[in-house]
Amino acid sequence: MPSRPDSFDDVFREPLAATTLRLTGDDAPERLWAAWAVALREGDGALLERLRTEPSEGVRASLVSVVANAERAPLLGSVLVLDASSLVRETAARVLCHMANEVAPVVALLRLVLQSDKSVAVRVAIVEEFPSASPALRELLLLAFGDEALEVQVAAVQRALLLGVEIEACEQAVSSRPVLAERVARGLVLRDGVPASVAAARTPQFRQVLLRSALELRLPLRELDWWPLLELDASLRQVARSAFLASLMPSDLELFLHLFTVLDFHQSPTLLFLMERLVTVASPRTIDACAAQLGDLARGLMTLPDDEGHGLDDELMIDADEPGSTERGRLVRLLNEVLAR
Repeated sequence: MPSRPDSFDDVFREPLAATTLRLTGDDAPERLWAAWAVALREGDGALLERLRTEPSEGVRASLVSVVANAERAPLLGSVLVLDASSLVRETAARVLCHMANEVAPVVALLRLVLQSDKSVAVRVAIVEEFPSASPALRELLLLAFGDEALEVQVAAVQRALLLGVEIEACEQAVSSRPVLAERVARGLVLRDGVPASVAAARTPQFRQVLLRSALELRLPLRELDWWPLLELDASLRQVARSAFLASLMPSDLELFLHLFTVLDFHQSPTLLFLMERLVTVASPRTIDACAAQLGDLARGLMTLPDDEGHGLDDELMIDADEPGSTERGRLVRLLNEVLAR
């Protein structure tokens, strides 16, 4: 066996007989370098034979990744269809996706593989890597959206929303599939942030899904600069004002009071509602610790000018014992009561 090489150049410069001998060695990187060197010297036939006989799927996948040019599309197509390893087929699929705009038959092959390959990883790879400029992308995404695997559905919807393809149709369909909606929403919230993902949503149903996902992730409260978004959409206010949301709020009043120092709270009935819920469930010890801030808040609310109906709708009015009472009025009375105890 020839001495151990330090680089691919060492393998490429040695005699062909020595390089061929490395193809049966125990070192996987050496086998990769040797296979690539033999292919460069003897053509695709030798490379295809190496892909057929190489026992390591990692070596085969690496070989696939280094033959990424349009002239080798038929070779890669055979690997994508015939190789037993899902890792190798996934690599071939990703490489072929980048050729889809150059080699027309590749599109038909990828469509077939998307519908027939048993590996979820291969199907996801096609959804993620298929070129956005291709006219066939919409068709492939619709096929993937109907895939039996949740992972493929998630990849298809996220790609469609990111590229602006059939956004409203995607959102409406996702909203009817709770498990899919949760996975997609979590991915978007974590990738794009709450403000951007909620603002980009087209339908009220999907905005609610995004908001619920953000709440379930329990983001640190000081980072929730997205609360003003609740005031832009009545459907989001309904979510925010529910017992579900209130149950997820932290019991630390001091932390929540931070929001009132950075937001125009008298224009945010949702925040007033949440503050009321927090004050209601807070322990006497917590109230005492926050007494100064709560007192300042009560006095500030009392000195605000009347809204004269600005920004209020029927949803934000409290139609209980005192018709016409608002969230602000209720919170002021509650603050005065707890501070007087």
